[in-house]
Parts: sequence; structure tokens; C-alpha cells
Amino acid sequence: MLFNSLDFAYFLILAFACFYVFTFVTKRFFGRTDLKWIPIAAASAYFYLCSGFGYMMLMLLAIVITFFCGIAMEKVGKHRRKWVLCATLVTCLGILFTFKYLGFFTNNANSLLSLLGVDARIPLVQLMLPVGISFYTFQTLSYVIDVYRGTTPAEHHFGKYFAFIAFFPQLVAGPIERSDNLLPQIKTEVRFRYAEVVSGLRLMLWGFFKKMVIADNLATHVNLIYETPQEHTGWPLIIATVFFAFQIYCDFSGYSDIAIGVGRLFGIRLMRNFNSPYLSASLKEFWSRWHISLSTWFKDYVYIPLGGNRISAFRTSLNLFITFLVSGFWHGASWNFVIWGGLHGLFQVIEKHFPKKLTSKIPHFIKVIVLFAFVCITWVFFRAETFSDAIYILTHMFDFSATSDGIFKFLLTLHLEAFDALCYVGFLAMLMVFDGCNKSEKGKKLLFGMPRPVRWCLYAVIAIIIFTFMPIENKSSFIYFQF
Repeated sequence: MLFNSLDFAYFLILAFACFYVFTFVTKRFFGRTDLKWIPIAAASAYFYLCSGFGYMMLMLLAIVITFFCGIAMEKVGKHRRKWVLCATLVTCLGILFTFKYLGFFTNNANSLLSLLGVDARIPLVQLMLPVGISFYTFQTLSYVIDVYRGTTPAEHHFGKYFAFIAFFPQLVAGPIERSDNLLPQIKTEVRFRYAEVVSGLRLMLWGFFKKMVIADNLATHVNLIYETPQEHTGWPLIIATVFFAFQIYCDFSGYSDIAIGVGRLFGIRLMRNFNSPYLSASLKEFWSRWHISLSTWFKDYVYIPLGGNRISAFRTSLNLFITFLVSGFWHGASWNFVIWGGLHGLFQVIEKHFPKKLTSKIPHFIKVIVLFAFVCITWVFFRAETFSDAIYILTHMFDFSATSDGIFKFLLTLHLEAFDALCYVGFLAMLMVFDGCNKSEKGKKLLFGMPRPVRWCLYAVIAIIIFTFMPIENKSSFIYFQF
């Protein structure tokens, strides 16, 4: 069930109404204030069941395994607790490997056997990737690891644990929530707060603007170029790559905004997942602002366990590189994603050891532009269908011999009319202004401190823009659903 669909709108209205009616009735007539998990669990189960019964059973299996393993780790000794954790990690990661990476490793093993002249082939089993499996797997793993470390107590109520893992706004594409943030909120008393509901609706509106106006419209032109990159050189490749940078940002951060906004409708605060990443002046800062829930997950459960920065400079750099390599592989079973993650890891290491005296003399806006250019170039590996396509795009991106007619020929190549181009520039300007204001407390006060009539007029304008510019025939899924 896509956020940008009428089915979800009907579902959300019904779930919202049932949630507050249920909690009001149980409090008024039964004196119970600890049952909010019931409507949340029911709505979440139905939401994910719409993806398929088999997928629901698979998620339920992961939830049951980690629920009982968490309890078991509290009851056994330290030595046995480690074995319980290992068994849980192997089981959950094994399920993820089977559905997401088995085909990739089978294909590469067959290619290696063929290269070695071995006349044998491993049978290839094609499995559909369950929606959100990477996200809920990481959420369950963070829970059992925290229980093992003793930083969070095991949850003994299955219904509340199910509601924590399956909470429908963030189930299929994050944010990847931690138990110490979301679980206590599942247990607290429900109180309808008008300000929270308005805040949630405002975030949802902005998320729909980013997804349906910017991301979906840019996707049309990005797909046109990236599906047949060998037919283009120069400007079309450059602009399509820049378009994709904004497409994936607006698509994913738009989903996160909608998810966080929906959470607030139910009185639950999800963690912030994006914080103006394209205004970053360094790669380290970029990753502290992009997909924050995943970045902190890898920091806490991969980078620090490897030794973090508590060891030698070489090992610290190696740990950083490995973490980003794994992060790239998490995004997809393809060498393109591994290369994408490896490049970010490599340049983080270079940045870490680059002389600070040299970088301190560079103006801030120049750093932002250079960082954005680097991120755009690495996005090529993320978006290209194959490795050869990525290499072609990078090697022909600055070949202007076939586009000497200039910007007008480029616009025709992208099937982009001048009016649409001006609108996109305006929408991207709105995006960057909002991100710039949202980056600091002073900016937030300026943005949200406007008189109420002005704010509501602005909301109305954004709503009109959404209904005017959303692609009617291109109600696409969110990019991160494939991960």
C-alpha cells in the first residue's frame, strides 16, 4: 500500500478514527490506558498484509524469533547469552541473505566457475524480495543486540513488541527505530494533542510535495536517460545525474517525512532521518545528515564493534571503509552498490587524513558545491542499471561533442519544455530554502514563527501545487522499497 495512493488515504483516516475511539472507550469504560498497542498492531498487520500473506508470515517469523531470543538472553548466563545472540543473528541474517542475496552470489559463483573452465552450474532460485525486509531485520537485530549488551530490557509482552517492530508508518522504509525510543511510546497513555496532529499533517504535506511533485516528475526524465545511456553524451547525462540526486533525496526524505508525520497523528515521535544533507560541507557531515537512522545503526552495530576509532589510525580507517562497504551491500545485491559504498568509505578515509590547514582556507560554499558534485558522481553507480552503464556515463558525461547546439537541444533530449524546466527550478529552490531554514534553530523559528494565516495560506499553496503537478500516470513506488 503506497503512501501516495487513495487506498492509503482511506486506510489512514479509518486507522486514525479507530485508534482514538478505541483508546477513549477503553479508558472511559474499563479504566485501561495501556492498550494503545492493540489498534497500532491491528493497523500495522493489515497494512503489511496488503503486500502479501507470505511476506506477512516471514515478518512474523522474524518477530517471533527475536522476541523469544530476547527473553531467553535475560534468563541464561553470560556465556549462553552469547550463543543465543549468535543463533539469532545467523537466523535473521540467513533469512535476509536467502531472499536478497542468494541470487547475486549464485550468479557470481557461476561466473567464477565458468571463468575457471569448470563445466558446472549452481541452480538459480529466483525469490521475490519481501517489502521492507532489510529495514525490519535491522530493527529486530538492534533490539536483540541491545538486550545482549544490557542497554535495554527484554520486552515480555508479544503484542507490544509486535507493534514496535511492525509500526506501519516506518515498517517498509524506515526510519530504523531503536527500542529505547519507540517501545516506551507504544506503552504510554494516549492523549490527543492538536499541535502534534497539525505538526504531523504539515510534515506529511511537505513529504507529499517532495515525493509527488519533485521526485516523481524528475524520475520521468532520469529514466529516459538512464534506461538508454549509450544514446547520450554531455549535458543529458550531467543533468539526469543531478536530477537523480534530487529525485532520490526527495523520494526517500519525502517518505520519511510522511512516516514521521503519520506517527505524530498517533502520538508517536519517530526519529529524524534527514537533515538538509545537500548543504553539507564534508562527507562526514553528509552522512550525519543523510539516512540518519541507518548511518547511526552501522556506527553502533558495525563500526564500533570492529574497534571504532579506539585503535590504530590504520585500523580505524579500515573499519570506516569496511562499514561503508557493508552499507553499500545492504542497499542491494549488486556490485554497483558495493562500489558506491566503497567510494564513500574511501573518500571518508581520505577526508579524515586530509590536512585541516588546507581545507580551512576554502570558503564554505565551495566545499558544499564540491561535496555535492562528488555525491552526484557516486550516485551514478547507485542509479545505473549495470556496471558498464555506470562506466559509460562517467566517461561520456563531459563529452560535449554531440551536444554542441547547447541547452535547447539538451532540453529537447530530455523531453523537457521550458515552462516545466522553470517550474522544477522553482520547486528545487523551495526545497533548498526550506532545508536551509530547517538546518538551524533560528531558521526554524523564522519558518514556523510566521502568523497563522500566512502559514495556512502557504499550506494551501503547497497542496494546490501537489494536485496540479503530480504525474497522473506515474504514481511510482518509493525507491527504497526495493531495499
